[in-house]
Amino acid sequence: MRGKILLIVRRLHLYLSVFFAPLLLVFVVTGWAQTMNFDHASPVLENLSQVHVRQIYEAPPRKSAAPGTWALERSRAIPMKWLVAAMAVALLISISLGLALAFTMVRNRVPVWVALILGIAVPVFLLALAHRR
Repeated sequence: MRGKILLIVRRLHLYLSVFFAPLLLVFVVTGWAQTMNFDHASPVLENLSQVHVRQIYEAPPRKSAAPGTWALERSRAIPMKWLVAAMAVALLISISLGLALAFTMVRNRVPVWVALILGIAVPVFLLALAHRR
């Protein structure tokens, strides 16, 4: 029975990962571009960054945009917001499944624990270091 459950978990992890991988890559690239202030480097990158921020693929409205533009935009973005919410849930499930698989598929769990602890500690350390400055 355990083998069958493990097979189901692995397949669920696989299909969720493959389905959401393209959208996650867009979010990773645009998040990186925004973090590095490159999101205005090209029109395509600027528009993709708006998918990340406003869930619409178009340049942000200029200051002279007509009143109500943002309200119309928000209503058009609702389906994309639901897809992103589903992606976030699937990512949480996929990461959880990946962690469970990482601990169950190896005999020596010490390297898995070290990687997990470092994966938490390094970002916390870097954020704390940046906060002190």
